[in-house]
Amino acid sequence: MRPVIRALWAAGVAMALAAPGALASDERASDSDARRSQASTLPPGWRIDFVPYLWLSTVRGTSSMGGRSTSVDVGYDELFDLIGDHLSLLAGFAHLEVGHDRVFGFLDVAGTRIDTNESARLKGITVPDFPNLSTTAIDASVDLRLDSVIFEFGAGYRVLELALPNRARPFYLEALAGGRYIYFWTRVHATASTRIVGLPGGPRAIARAVAGGGDIDWVDPFMGGRFGVPLTDDILLSVRADIGGFGAGSDLAWSMVGGLQYAIPWTPVAGVRPWFALGYKLLSFDYQSGSLALDLTYQGPATAIGLSF
Repeated sequence: MRPVIRALWAAGVAMALAAPGALASDERASDSDARRSQASTLPPGWRIDFVPYLWLSTVRGTSSMGGRSTSVDVGYDELFDLIGDHLSLLAGFAHLEVGHDRVFGFLDVAGTRIDTNESARLKGITVPDFPNLSTTAIDASVDLRLDSVIFEFGAGYRVLELALPNRARPFYLEALAGGRYIYFWTRVHATASTRIVGLPGGPRAIARAVAGGGDIDWVDPFMGGRFGVPLTDDILLSVRADIGGFGAGSDLAWSMVGGLQYAIPWTPVAGVRPWFALGYKLLSFDYQSGSLALDLTYQGPATAIGLSF
């Protein structure tokens, strides 16, 4: 049952470790922007982006505990099973970015909860040296609950901005730095029961139950950058990459996310500009603490609906 538990745990962390920094909108002021939206209600030079988002990621790598390693390979079939298992996988993600002129700060919050049960009916056991001694089928059940929370925080500066011919928005290049706080708590309860036959006193039923849990957290500092290229007035290609850990949390951690943003030509409220983004994200880290070691890579599509003020 341990590979099942660890696979479910990794899937929950994968859903949590998302940061759509590259998917944040670029709505710098320009004369052409006015044709798509009403004037912002914020003071001149200020902007706010609020971005609910989703990242659906596969997980591959190794997980080690007490010197014993387990291969982790969670594909989309396992993730879809969790999502469809009576809503046993619940997740919420949001990104907030506030900027003034070339300077900006950001906060990303992600939370997940997995509350699921894995049941199995295993074959009975026979003992070759005692042919009359055997067990009936073994009923096993593993209840797993995993809560995880991720906070990403940092600041950035626009180091380069170039106006492009026939484009309302400029090409931009930004430097950023911050930290990613990762916390998760898990509880596991496993039971198994069977009946031994062939004993002198007759069949005997046995049952065993074990329970455990714990939590762990760490902070990965990181530094990186992002850039945006306007393909049209309404479509922007943006890419973000960062590297971190440096032994302060993970030994090494890195991430990359890129995608396309589409400025929706609709203004639901004065000064609010909605947009849609679709992209792809990768994240990898190598973390070790005591007897626990995690060397995992997450990758998959990401989507977001943003509101720019």
